[in-house]
Amino acid sequence: MRFDNILNSSWELKDINISDCGVWPKMGNLPPQATYGNAEDTAQYVKYLLDNKNLITLETARVLYIENLTKYAPIIAKHLPIIVFEGDIIRHNKIRRPIHLENYQKCKYDINDGNHRCVALSLLGYKTITALVGKRKFKNDLMFF
Repeated sequence: MRFDNILNSSWELKDINISDCGVWPKMGNLPPQATYGNAEDTAQYVKYLLDNKNLITLETARVLYIENLTKYAPIIAKHLPIIVFEGDIIRHNKIRRPIHLENYQKCKYDINDGNHRCVALSLLGYKTITALVGKRKFKNDLMFF
């Protein structure tokens, strides 16, 4: 499916708001509720755990990776944009139905690659990010809501 999304899209490099980006469902094996909102919401979830490290469990240990990534995320983002798709291509397709799509906020963009970088940049206070934005040329009604 990812391969089809990439080949079936037109691409543009542009600056977008982090608040418009939905992260990959259960990114980094975080609990589903950590990824229901946009990237800024996920960053707030991560920040809460980093501020209260005694609450980190094996399931939420990925937040420590994101904490370490904050040292390098601005440098990486300068040379390697995140990859997003317009229009609920990832978070709201019918193939993902078992993960309770109704809980996921609809966002202008869905992050395909760079979820952790985007969340790390949000933790650092960034509001916009450079992204390679894919817009599907054809959207199959049998697959997407």
